[in-house]
Amino acid sequence: MATSAAGSYAAKLTPGAHKGRLNLHEARDPAPVLGPKVQALARLIAESSRTVVLTGAGISTSAGIRDFRGPEGIWTKQRKGEPIVDGVDFTTARPTLAHVALVELHRRGLVKFLISQNVDGLHIRSGFPRDALAELHGNVFAEECRACDKEYVRCYDVDSIGLRATGRACDQCGEALFDKLLDWNDPLPESELRRAEQETKLADLCIVMGSSMQMIPSRGLPQRTLRSGGKIVVLNLSDTHLDKQASVVIRADLDEVMLRLLDALHLPAPINPARRKVLVRSRMGNSPKDCLYLSVDPMNGESLSFIRSVLFSCIGRSMEVSSEPFSVEMLVDEHESKGLDVAVRIAVSSRTQRQVDIPKLMEKVVIEMDAYDDDSKYTDSVQRIRSQIETQDSTPLDTRRAEPSAYFFKSFRQRGFATCALCGEDVHGSGKSRHLSLCVADQR
Repeated sequence: MATSAAGSYAAKLTPGAHKGRLNLHEARDPAPVLGPKVQALARLIAESSRTVVLTGAGISTSAGIRDFRGPEGIWTKQRKGEPIVDGVDFTTARPTLAHVALVELHRRGLVKFLISQNVDGLHIRSGFPRDALAELHGNVFAEECRACDKEYVRCYDVDSIGLRATGRACDQCGEALFDKLLDWNDPLPESELRRAEQETKLADLCIVMGSSMQMIPSRGLPQRTLRSGGKIVVLNLSDTHLDKQASVVIRADLDEVMLRLLDALHLPAPINPARRKVLVRSRMGNSPKDCLYLSVDPMNGESLSFIRSVLFSCIGRSMEVSSEPFSVEMLVDEHESKGLDVAVRIAVSSRTQRQVDIPKLMEKVVIEMDAYDDDSKYTDSVQRIRSQIETQDSTPLDTRRAEPSAYFFKSFRQRGFATCALCGEDVHGSGKSRHLSLCVADQR
C-alpha cells in the first residue's frame, strides 16, 4: 500500500501551481497575553448560539504532519530547492489534543459544525461525526460512489488523486468508486462547499484554526459570518487577512490553546480519546431458507475507518469483511437457527483484536474498543502541556477558569429551559443555580 505522508501527497499534485505566500513568519503570545485571550475566546463561545470552526494544516503539525507555508513547510522547502521530505505517514498519525478537544466541544454542544481544509483524515479518526464535518479538499482515505452517493472511508490510502476511479466497486450498487482527493484544478465538492457556506452564514462565531487562509474559496468563508452580524476568531502562528476583522487573534500552539480553553470552560481533557462505541447486530430473516444477517455498525455518527477487518463466524462457517459496510448474510437451516451462537472478531490492527460472542441471537450488543493501538502520545502531550502551563502561569487552575455561570448554559427555544454544557442535562430555569454548583463541583 502506498505511503501517504504530507510530502508524498504534495508530490502527487500537479506541479507549477501558484502556492501563495510562503515562509510565513510565526509568532507566539507570551503567557500573560495568551491567558486573557483564551478567556475572551471562552466567553465568545459561551455567548454564541452557533459556532463553526475552520481548520488548516496547523492543527496537525503536532501529530508530525508537515504544514505547507510555514518556515518548515513543504512549499517553503520546495521553493528553496530542497527536496520534499515526508513527515509521519498519515496512516500512522494520531489525532492531536486540538482534534480531540474539538470533538469534546461538539459533544457538549459548543461547536456546531467543522470545516476542514486538510486531507489527513484526522478529524474523522478523532471521532468527529461525519454529518457535522465538511472536508473541502478531500481525504486520502476516502472514496465515493457517484451513482448512489455512498462514501467509504478506508483505513488505508486509496492511492489516487484528482477524482479518478480507484479500481474498486461500490458494495451497495456495484458501480465504480472514485477518490475524493483534489488536485490543484479540481472543483471543490459541491455538497461539502454548499454546507460550509450555509453553516458559516448561519454562524454567529467562526473560529479559524491553523490556517493562513490563502486558499480560494475557503478564505472567504469567515466573511459570510461577519456579513451576517457574527464574529470571527483567528488561532494561527502567522498573520492572515482576517486579523484586522477578528474579535480575538491568538498566536500560540493549538494544543496549548485548546487545553487552556477546556480549562476556561471547566471541561476536562478527554482521558481516552481512542475509545469508540460499536454496535454489533444479529437478526434472522424470513426467506424460504432462514437467512442470518450480521453487521458491525457505527454509533453517534462516527466512522468505522479504524477497523481493518471483521470476521463473522457461525456454526463452523466464517466470512471475513475488509471494508465498510461490515455486514454479511448467512443461510442457515431452520433447526440450526433455534440455538445459534455467533462470534464476531473485530481487528483494528495486527496487534489489536476484539471478539464478541452473541448468544442465542441477541439482536444487538454495544461494545467499546480502542480506535488505534496506542494513545500514549496524546496522554503525554496533555501532561507536558499542562506542566508547561503551570510553569508559565503563576495563577492556579481554579483562577484560570472563567466564571461558570457565563459558560455552562445554552439557551433553549423552550421558555425557561437550558442545557448544561458540562453534563448535557436539560435544566428548568429555577433550578439552574443549584445544578450549576453541583455540576462544577463534580468536574473539579
